[in-house]
Amino acid sequence: MDNEKENIISKIISESEKEKENRVSKTTNENENRISKTTSENEDIISENENIISENDKYERQVKKNRPCHSVWGYFLWNEDFTNIICNICKWKYSPKSGVSIVKGHFMNYHKSE
Repeated sequence: MDNEKENIISKIISESEKEKENRVSKTTNENENRISKTTSENEDIISENENIISENDKYERQVKKNRPCHSVWGYFLWNEDFTNIICNICKWKYSPKSGVSIVKGHFMNYHKSE
C-alpha cells in the first residue's frame, strides 16, 4: 500500500512539474512575443523619424540652395511644412518662390527702423 501511495505522490509531483514547465514555457513565449512586437514598433518609429529628418534635410538644402546669403533673409523663416516664408517681426507670409527683392521691399516698407 505504501508503495502505491508513493507512486501516486510521485505521479502527482511529476504532473505538477510538467504543468509548471508548461506555464513557464507559455509565459516565456508570451514575453518573447511582447518583446518582438515592441522591437518592431520601435523600429517603425525610428524609421519614421529618419524619414522626417531626411525630408527636413532635403528642404533645408533646398532653402540654402535657393536663398543667397542676403542679410534680409535673417528676418524671415519657413513655416513648419515649408509652404510659406514668414517675417519674424510682423508674421507676414510670402510664397516660397518669393525672391530677395520682394522680401527686401517688405522690409524697407514695414521695418525700416529695424
